[in-house]
Amino acid sequence: MPQLGRVIVGDNVEIGANTTIDRGVALTQK
Repeated sequence: MPQLGRVIVGDNVEIGANTTIDRGVALTQK
């Protein structure tokens, strides 16, 4: 399945337990 979007995780963001964030294919990463 092609990856067409991206997610930018900003300040003051809580990422809960048992969460997986895969590396994106887009150039913008924060």
